[in-house]
Amino acid sequence: MEMAGLAKIKWLSDRKSLSSRKTCAAFQASMSSFSQFLDNFSGIAEIAKSADQQCGGLAFGTLSLMLSIFVHKTQREQALDEGFAELGLALPRLQTLQNLRQEGMKDDLVSFERLEALIMTTFCQIIKLARETAEYYSSKSRRIKDAMLPEQKKNANLIDARNTLCEIRNECDILMLTRITTLHQKLEAISVDVRKTRVESAHAGSQLRRARESSDTSHLAELRQILGVQELSANVNVKKYKSLLASAFFSGSALRSKYCRPKKISMELLRGEGEFDKWWASSKSCLLLAGGSNFVDDHSSGSLNWLSYGAILAIEELRLQDRNVAFFLAQTSWSVNERKRCTIRQIIVNLIYQISAMHDDLLRSKIDRLKAAVQSAAWNENNGDAFWLKAQPLLLEIFSTFSCEEEIFIVVDRLDQCAWSEDEDEDEEDEDDSSPSSSSSYSSPTGLDMCHAIEELLHIAAEAHCHVKILLTMDTASSQKVARGRSRMSKKERKVLLLKAEWCQATDEGRSDE
Repeated sequence: MEMAGLAKIKWLSDRKSLSSRKTCAAFQASMSSFSQFLDNFSGIAEIAKSADQQCGGLAFGTLSLMLSIFVHKTQREQALDEGFAELGLALPRLQTLQNLRQEGMKDDLVSFERLEALIMTTFCQIIKLARETAEYYSSKSRRIKDAMLPEQKKNANLIDARNTLCEIRNECDILMLTRITTLHQKLEAISVDVRKTRVESAHAGSQLRRARESSDTSHLAELRQILGVQELSANVNVKKYKSLLASAFFSGSALRSKYCRPKKISMELLRGEGEFDKWWASSKSCLLLAGGSNFVDDHSSGSLNWLSYGAILAIEELRLQDRNVAFFLAQTSWSVNERKRCTIRQIIVNLIYQISAMHDDLLRSKIDRLKAAVQSAAWNENNGDAFWLKAQPLLLEIFSTFSCEEEIFIVVDRLDQCAWSEDEDEDEEDEDDSSPSSSSSYSSPTGLDMCHAIEELLHIAAEAHCHVKILLTMDTASSQKVARGRSRMSKKERKVLLLKAEWCQATDEGRSDE
């Protein structure tokens, strides 16, 4: 009997302990749901409070009463717990309507008024549900009475609140869809406006470019007139000069031998020469002086030189790469008689014109400066020092308008074929076009000397603000003459000089006799 009694006492104790744990677990779950509800309900209560201070006070009073009763409840009511959880999830959705109302448009006023009515209805239903819940937990007789009522009648207020929330959800969906449709229409209108603006902008840009091109054309015409540059001069006609050189070097018979023949002139052939490749790839200012020797005749000062074709290829390649290149072709026929030789002034003004055309602002800002320089007495008198005292600062000033990272390529072909003295006899008869000249260059104490001109170009390359890369081609005899005078050059000038005094035309072995 004692054993049975002890077993009974233990069983009752275990039952009470298990019941306590279940009660605590249920209490914690209920408290968690109710806490979440309180957090969310406070938001909707704030909305009601802002509309009516008295209504808001009623809400907080009801919540205080509910909390005091809810803490002391000992049973878990599944329907109320689920109902509060559902309301707690729905209330944050209602809070977003306050922001929508602030951003609302006139067309949405009716929808918002209907939503406000539904929200107030929901708020009243929640207050009523909360008070009934308080009475339920505070009165034992009320719990017994409600237990005998049908489920639908007992949870009528909760069902009404759920139905009202469904209506609010549907109204919100309609409002959101209306708002999305309106925004979509606005976006479509904005897209149309953007496309229209883009078309107008493109049209305005096209007009601006045409106006700028017209202005540039006008300034270029004025610049040509000031500098005395001919627009269609043979000295800048690459296509015509290339055809002449091709007929001389690729005719098939004149420069052929049964033992060897010249190689095809190409950029690969030119870049195979170390000095030329160094000039081409250099990222700094430099001047390459190259003297060419033809396959047949090493003394080609009065005739076309194969290196001229290389200069043309370099110009075409630079143009193809959209690089800044200015050039001058001093020999444009089989031979040049003394009276038709170009002067260094012609070369400089042509280079100035081409370089100015590379820089739009330069056309507008430097015209007066260029005009004053080329019309000065020092520019036109027969004195090399006086000329370069004007030309050198002018070129450096022009180069200063370009950024320090920009490259300007200058190619002057057959510099040795220029007139290096202006004391020529105007009455001297023209020489035979097919016979070579007896002298490669002219100089006099008061004239313009070729070596002096090269030294000035070296100085300009060394002092230029941007990267200036100059290529000068001539015959071998003239380049060797310049090479012998290198000792007169300054250290800075020698630093930028690249010299290939004798660049012989490359040959391949010919076909042997059968």
